[in-house]
Amino acid sequence: MPRLAGTRLTDTYVKRIKPRDKVFEIRDAGQQGLVLRVHPSGTKKFVAQLNRSTRSTLGDASLIKVKTAQQWVRKILTDFEDGKDVGRKKSPALSLKDYLEGEFTDWQKTHSKHGERDTRRLVATLGRLGSSKLGKLTHRKIDRWKIDRASIVKPATLNRELASLKSALNRAVEWSLLDENPAKHVKAIKDDAGKRARYLDKKERKRLHKALKACESPYLPVMVNLILHTGLRRGEVFSLCWEDIDLDAPILHVRAANAKSSKDRYIPLNKDAVTLLKGWRLRSGNREGLVFRNPAGYQLRDIKRQWIKLMKAAEISDFRFHDLRHDFASRLVQASVDLYRVKDLLGHSTITLTERYSHLQPRHLLDAVQKLESSKG
Repeated sequence: MPRLAGTRLTDTYVKRIKPRDKVFEIRDAGQQGLVLRVHPSGTKKFVAQLNRSTRSTLGDASLIKVKTAQQWVRKILTDFEDGKDVGRKKSPALSLKDYLEGEFTDWQKTHSKHGERDTRRLVATLGRLGSSKLGKLTHRKIDRWKIDRASIVKPATLNRELASLKSALNRAVEWSLLDENPAKHVKAIKDDAGKRARYLDKKERKRLHKALKACESPYLPVMVNLILHTGLRRGEVFSLCWEDIDLDAPILHVRAANAKSSKDRYIPLNKDAVTLLKGWRLRSGNREGLVFRNPAGYQLRDIKRQWIKLMKAAEISDFRFHDLRHDFASRLVQASVDLYRVKDLLGHSTITLTERYSHLQPRHLLDAVQKLESSKG
């Protein structure tokens, strides 16, 4: 098998090295025992060379950083010299935190729109679990973490975190860093709150509009009223640009890059929404770029304080910013708009999500069964 003289391996070098007609290997001049094996197919593997006849494959070089591979080799060589069995060792020096911040984050950057951000948030929740060696994670350890988190965060938040952790560990199994996923049988917590569809009654809506008129924020009243007429999600309204709005058509384009479903969506604008946006464009002096900006001119990230203040002024409790979207949907359903059209306007991936509003149509269900009544005579 062809070999090259020792070369100091770097991540850039490993990425750029081209395959040949036959398998060849490159020894790392920076770490004794580390070998890069390149196959004609383009597959690259890191291998630990323990002695002339003993080797241990570390894994796919496209997924493992050179620095990490060097750490593994040092650990394996030490264990081998001490007489320990290293034949089936998995990720000897890699902690869960190291794995998530290293190989997994690198993969997320090119495979998931918000993956890197979500992984960063997950790492911040791990606590002691993050320092556990990847190969020594157990169902019990992860269950213990779940119980601890359950006392701090809501079920929906915990279930999202657990799903993210399971997904990351599934990837580790695919990359041969784990034999099986230790979180596979850790169950999510029952969450009835996810079915909630809080909307305003007539008195609350009247108080809200009164509070909006007295609101100090220049953009919050426009933003709130726009969501009440379009059902936009928070992220969608924060990233909305004037180029996405055609006031002559009139229609609003939610771009796939900003949508939760990662699909384009078009929302017709009613007369109230058009008047609202025309007035805001005139007052804000902006005709391009972001529709709503913070005082520094950048994209909004959070309006929690303004929202809490608004709810206090309107004397409305247990109503989140996201519930404006529920109010939009509930008013459509009560106005006899069928659920499939509501689904399309909201950008739901399945009708199941929209069916939470079906209870607002009891009269239409009655009308349906009455058609089966026997005619007289």
